[in-house]
Amino acid sequence: MSEGPLIEAEGLRKVFGNPAGGEVVAVDSLSLTVGSGEVYGLLGPNGAGKTTTLRCIAGLTTPTEGIVRIDGLDPAAEPLEARQRIGFLAAGAGLPPRHRGGEVLRFFAALYGLDDSQTEAAIERATEVFDLRELLDKPTDSLSTGQKQRLNLARATLHSPPALLLDEATSGLDPLVARRVRLGVRHLADEGHGVLFSTHIMSEAEAVCDRVGIVHAGRLVAEGTPEELCSATNAPDLESAFVALVGE
Repeated sequence: MSEGPLIEAEGLRKVFGNPAGGEVVAVDSLSLTVGSGEVYGLLGPNGAGKTTTLRCIAGLTTPTEGIVRIDGLDPAAEPLEARQRIGFLAAGAGLPPRHRGGEVLRFFAALYGLDDSQTEAAIERATEVFDLRELLDKPTDSLSTGQKQRLNLARATLHSPPALLLDEATSGLDPLVARRVRLGVRHLADEGHGVLFSTHIMSEAEAVCDRVGIVHAGRLVAEGTPEELCSATNAPDLESAFVALVGE
């Protein structure tokens, strides 16, 4: 790992063409950094630009302007090396059907270039972090939404990438499963990973994030620890601070 931020965006801007004419600015001059051992929450209402930001940082969408660095690497100049350092979980990510959980993990381990011994060690580690023991021999078609999400998190982190990009990782999960996911994310950060974690659930951000950035209409309008944002807006909690910063 580099000594600098594991995830860095500087002046990020993404403009899409509008079929009706004109342009839509999805991300507007956004800058942020995520360090080793840190969970950074990217907060905002639906349509604020969170997913586009993560996709630009992950290299899945080319930004119109701006610079991205992953563990010190420029994905535009070194795309393969940078992507090897990323674990990305998209909102609503699916799993291969009619395969058992262990088969799915071994398939992705092969894609990441892990050898047999590395694969088994990685699966054992992921099994402990995300409580997967009962899922390894079950077909993915038979899994609940929460079980699928835990398996998705495991496959995204099998290669132990320095940078983790998680888009709405607990969306649609019941409280117990969401808590299990948050604990897994916190565990990964405590191991030294840098985690960029998008959500619109304020209580979740307070529970798991070291710092948060609030995005509104594609712009980063505030950044700091939950306590700092509450203090700056004289709010009793992060949800009230969020409303004060972006409006009803």
